[in-house]
Amino acid sequence: MHTDEQSITFYLGGYGGFDEFAYNCAKKYKETHSSARLIFVTPYITEEYQRNRLCDMKNFYDGIIYPELERVPKKFAITYRNKYMARSADLVIAYITHDYGGAYSMYKEA
Repeated sequence: MHTDEQSITFYLGGYGGFDEFAYNCAKKYKETHSSARLIFVTPYITEEYQRNRLCDMKNFYDGIIYPELERVPKKFAITYRNKYMARSADLVIAYITHDYGGAYSMYKEA
């Protein structure tokens, strides 16, 4: 895929070491491709979460989206958010070292 001619949108999770690595890579890409966009996909939308986390995220991302997870129990929100991201993406970059856990589940979904 030749990316110079099209805008790239990175959908990022914002949690853990791999997500931080992915954000830094996407940010570096954006330095030389100004049309690139970094989007945080939030698993939560509660008022408390908005006060404590989303306000800070606005400083690092070009946008924030919420994939309508109101009916999902909070303890499964990240898993369902990951499924949403995998189903919505044209390309998924993953790093897994074992065949269990959230990263593996997203990889299988993709």
